Amino acid sequence: MGAYECFKAAQLHLGQTIDAETEDTGIYAFTIGPGMVPTATAIKGVIWPGLQVDPHRKCMQSLKNI
Repeated sequence: MGAYECFKAAQLHLGQTIDAETEDTGIYAFTIGPGMVPTATAIKGVIWPGLQVDPHRKCMQSLKNI
């Protein structure tokens, strides 16, 4: 796992932690993920060539627990 992937995982977990710790205060924490960005590194890491993710479905899954 590269530095970018580690940072994104840390950013996601930090957002989830802040959201959990401020749950009863009316404060919400969100993290934004751009999804698949076709960089050379990302393309090398694609397991299934041609894989597509429906951004609307991904967004709805993310918002499901809010």
